[in-house]
Amino acid sequence: CELVRLFGQSGAYLEIGTYRGMTICTSAVANPTTRHIGIDDFSQIDDDGTNRAIFTALVADLGLGNIDFVETDFRDFLADRTLTDVRDASVFYFDASHDYRSQLLALLHGSRQTIEGGVMVVDDCNYSHVRAATYDFCEFDPDWALIFEQYTGGHPSRVDDETRADMLAGWWDGVHVMVHDPQHVVERLERQPDAMLESFFLGQHAPENCHTEDVRSRISTRIDGAEYPSV
Repeated sequence: CELVRLFGQSGAYLEIGTYRGMTICTSAVANPTTRHIGIDDFSQIDDDGTNRAIFTALVADLGLGNIDFVETDFRDFLADRTLTDVRDASVFYFDASHDYRSQLLALLHGSRQTIEGGVMVVDDCNYSHVRAATYDFCEFDPDWALIFEQYTGGHPSRVDDETRADMLAGWWDGVHVMVHDPQHVVERLERQPDAMLESFFLGQHAPENCHTEDVRSRISTRIDGAEYPSV
C-alpha cells in the first residue's frame, strides 16, 4: 500500500498472482485513485474454484471500481507486445509460479511494463531459485537495483506455530524489492553466496541493509532524484 501511495497516480499497480485477492484489494482500498490490475488463471492451488470465488466476492463486496482483472496465464499477458510496449505500472508485484524460468521471464517482461523509476516486488524469496532469478535479472539489466531483501525462518508449512505467526506478521516467505534506477542513484545490494543465505534460514543473523524503513527512503531518493512528485 505504501509503495503504491508513493507514486500516487503516476502509474498503475500490477499484480501477477492474485490468489484470493487480499493484497490487491487492500491496496485498492488504501489507494482509491490508483488503477489496479490483477492477473491470474487460477491454475494452481484452486482445483475446486474456491479462490476464484473468494476473490470475485471480495471485489464485489468492497465495491472496488479501481480493479481490472484479467483471467489468463501471466506469461501470455506479459509476453503480449501490445501490452509490454506500454510502460504504465509504477509497482509490479509478482506472486505467481516461482520456478526459475517463470520467475525470470516475469521480471524480464515485467520490467517493460514498469514506468521509469518504478518498483518490482517479488514474493516467496526464501526459495533459492527465486533468489537466483532476481540476482540473474539484475545482472542482465543493470538499470534495475535490488535494494531490499528479507528472508524468514523457512517455508511457512514447515515451521512451528510461533514461527509461522511471526512470519505472518512480518515478511511471510521472504521478499525482494527492486527499483528502476538507470542513473545508479541508489545503493545496490550485492549477490549473496548460498552458504550465507542458508545461515539466514537457520536464524544465525539477518542480512545487512534490510530494515523496513530503508525501502521507503531509498525509493524516495530515486523518485526525488528523477524529479517525480515529492514524497
